[in-house]
Amino acid sequence: MKLAMPELIREIDRFAVESCKIPLAELIRRSGDAVAESVRAVLTPGAAVLILAGCGNNGADGYAAACALANEYRVTVFDVFSAGQQSEEGRSFLSRFSSLGGTILAYDASGAQHEQIAHADCIVDAIFGTG
Repeated sequence: MKLAMPELIREIDRFAVESCKIPLAELIRRSGDAVAESVRAVLTPGAAVLILAGCGNNGADGYAAACALANEYRVTVFDVFSAGQQSEEGRSFLSRFSSLGGTILAYDASGAQHEQIAHADCIVDAIFGTG
């Protein structure tokens, strides 16, 4: 596994968008597809997948993964900050997941959703990224 500091990741993203002309939405889609492939490697179709999504581009990656998994798994997204998505790209993936019949819930820190968390077959952390 290779690791990079947030500054380097932001520089790589900027290079991909500005120099390689890869749209941000495409980078987000690719990230979501990579997460979906990792889920498929360990879970059988029909399993419960819970995605914890933040409001930035890491959350957008989570919504992209939710879109990629929606037809094979029982996917629920917890909107951790009840803020939706800040970017146009993130709102697009959130809307797409919703149009696929996806379940999006505001996260309730009081513990009301602990049962749902405890029974998830897989939890995807898409809360915080480099920002």
